[in-house]
Amino acid sequence: MQEYYPIILSYQYGSPILSVRKLPIMKQIIPFLITIFVISSCFPGGDDDFEGTQLRGTVVEFGTLDPVTNVLVPLFGVVSQGGLQNPILYLVDTVRTDTDGEFYFRTYDDATTFQIGEISADGYFPYDGNQSKLVFTGENEFYNPEFVMDPEGWIRVIVKDSIGYAKPFNSIGSTYIPGASGISMNSDEVYHVKASRMHYFKINDNPDSLRIDSIYSIPFDTVLFKFVH
Repeated sequence: MQEYYPIILSYQYGSPILSVRKLPIMKQIIPFLITIFVISSCFPGGDDDFEGTQLRGTVVEFGTLDPVTNVLVPLFGVVSQGGLQNPILYLVDTVRTDTDGEFYFRTYDDATTFQIGEISADGYFPYDGNQSKLVFTGENEFYNPEFVMDPEGWIRVIVKDSIGYAKPFNSIGSTYIPGASGISMNSDEVYHVKASRMHYFKINDNPDSLRIDSIYSIPFDTVLFKFVH
């Protein structure tokens, strides 16, 4: 194969001259084409060009609204059975949130509709809010829901009934702390709670009055509530 060489116009001592470089034309073009290919592959067609289904959302922490990273987000395909029969759900894909708490789905699956399932992350209660919004195939819908997850916390509750107190101790309890609905004796227990919020205790140590006390739960930590009758 005959090789061709480019003619270069350059200047030497103020006068233009023609010179021939000993590089084949193809050896110059190939690196150029490779560079163009790499650059173009870094910038694929815009979202409007995607013909499948795509959606995104954000996960934040209750109280602080900070982004929650590494949250597992499942996407389900929904197949209608018609009538009063429950639809069939099957797993299409799972993704995890990035450092900004964002997740993003792109799929060519041809389900009737799509639905985000229960999202979960270490250190947080599984999200149990309303996530039944359906996305129809090919909508390319960026409705960008914001899911708020509750961080885990613990409250250590110590209750002591003093023997020398004249009036009997009835109970102490909190309806919003699982397992602590009514404590009527000496107790030292740790309760798993949703953090970043106030927790209220109803203290019934006097038949004529009901006192309310509270404590703030700290995310990923244990706080102490102590009551001595």
